[in-house]
Order: sequence, then C-alpha cells, then structure tokens
Amino acid sequence: MKNTSVVFTGKNKVEFESREIEPLKAGDLLVKTKQSMISIGTELTILTQEGLDKDCFWMEYGAYPYYPGYNNIGEIVDVGSPEDKHLIGKMISSYLPHAEYGVVSQRADYRMLLEGIETDEAVFATFAEIILQGIRRGRSTWGESAVVYGAGLLGQLTADFLRIAGVYPVIVCDTSDERLEMLTKSPMIIPVNPLKQSVEEVVKEATRGRMADAVYELTGVASLIPDEMKLLHDLGRMVILSSPRGKTIMDFHDFVNRPSCEIIGAHNLSHTPVETLNNPWTFERDAEIFMQAVINKQLDVKRLITHREHYTKAVEMYDMLINDRSKTMGVLLDW
Repeated sequence: MKNTSVVFTGKNKVEFESREIEPLKAGDLLVKTKQSMISIGTELTILTQEGLDKDCFWMEYGAYPYYPGYNNIGEIVDVGSPEDKHLIGKMISSYLPHAEYGVVSQRADYRMLLEGIETDEAVFATFAEIILQGIRRGRSTWGESAVVYGAGLLGQLTADFLRIAGVYPVIVCDTSDERLEMLTKSPMIIPVNPLKQSVEEVVKEATRGRMADAVYELTGVASLIPDEMKLLHDLGRMVILSSPRGKTIMDFHDFVNRPSCEIIGAHNLSHTPVETLNNPWTFERDAEIFMQAVINKQLDVKRLITHREHYTKAVEMYDMLINDRSKTMGVLLDW
C-alpha cells in the first residue's frame, strides 16, 4: 500500500512523495490521517531557513529531505499485535507528520480523543501540550501578571491558558492588528500593538506600577528578548516558549544579574516521560487538560482556523505561507 507524504526537498521546495508502508511490527499501530495542521513557526523555519546560522541546531534537525508536521489526528486502522485489535477504529492525536498514513509504536506516542471533541478542535492538542508545559515551567499562577510576546497560534493559546489559570492581566503584544483582534475577548486579556503604543507604559499601568511577574517569548525573534525582559519586575521570570532563530546579545549584569531575573527554557521535550505523584504532567495529561477545556467551553480554538484545504493543496499552502503568513493562524489539511 502506498503512502503519500509531504516532503521538503530543499530550501522553499515542497513536494509529495509516495512510499510503500513497511510491514507492522509487534506493538505498532497503523494510523490513517484525518486532519493535520501546519506549524507555521517550526515548519517555515526549516523550509525557508530564514535567519539561521549555518552551524545552528535547525540546520541539522531540519536537514533535507525533511518530512514536516507534528499535529495529526487519525484513526487506527491496523495493529501489529493481536491483543491490540480492540484499538482499531479509535481516533487519536499524535506527532505524526503530514502523510496519509503513519505508524505509532509506543503508548506515549499518542493520546486517545475524549468523547465530545471534534477533530478540527483536537488537532490543536500538540500545540496545547507545548503551551501548558511552558506555563508550568514559568510557574504563573492565580493573581500574577504576564506579558505574551507574539499573538500567533501559540501566543493565542498561551494567553487563553494563562486566563483560565487566573493570571491577570495578560498583556499580549503583536505588530499585527489582525492577530490582536483574534484574541479571546476578555477583560483579563489586554492587546497591545508596539507600533502604536508603549508596551512598557501599558504594562506599568495595567500592573499598577509593579511590572510583570513573567514574560512569555513566542515571536522567535532573538533580538527582541532584551527589550522583553525590561517589562519584568525584579525577580521576574523570562520564559522562552518559542524557538528563537539566531543569537541574542545582552548585558547579563543589566538584564539578569542586577534585577535577579530568571531565564527559563520551556521546550516541549521537557515534559516528564512518566506520570508520578510529584510530577503528573506528561504529554498525555496535558492533552487531556486541553481537550476537557474545549469540551467545557472554556477554550474556543475553532476561531483560530484561518485556512483549510485538502492535502493535495499542501504545496500551494506552503507557497502562500512563504510569501505572507501575517494573516494566517490555523492552517488545516484534510486527508
């Protein structure tokens, strides 16, 4: 059986590839993709190589040919072990790439969809796992304030989860009025366009002069980080939730040591692999929190879907994103 996959064959080059599916091994689950979502940040960084140094992590991680995608909703259609036959027909969320079929082989590789969530909502689950881990690493809690830099898809979800957690105010900065307009309408969320307002003055007024407890970096623009740190009060926390491209130059005395601020890395891979009483927050538990929040109407992710096409239009979708991604948010591929 042939499997059609999206592949990056070179800088700004997207093609389809058809390969035979390998026979399943014991414990393997064959998944038929129903929907996948393009990661505008990670995938476009690898595809365009924009702002990347030749010796940076991205050049090795995203070496061509590269098979993009990590937001996948699919149906289990075959299994490698007879004892897993009861799983056939189940819908799951996973980090499988943009392809008609994929294989997961460990329980930690997928999450069962909760009853009551739709596929075009569940496809956001992997993004939500990233955000929930970042907020947990940032230790934001009820009554604290936060600044979110970047109102793209991850920034939107960060603002929403901070709001649900009781963080107030949540000040969201972006130079795109269209993205700011897509934020959840809530008195707890304050949109700011740095081209039109002083972010520092807005933060000062909204926090009654205290400044922010935490800043969440979601732009991926490394040069912005020093200015973002100016919004913190002493002992504040700078949370790097994006994957910044390039190097950041700063005076550690002025930005970190003197105000005794923390810089916290919050990559998705810092999830605990095994649930324990002291740290239960695995990928699966965070996916469950996300899905339950959607089912409970605490979180509306459908508003973030700006484009939806059949997977055969994937090349055109990437071309659109290369040319201008400023008005895009959730880009879904139906399979």
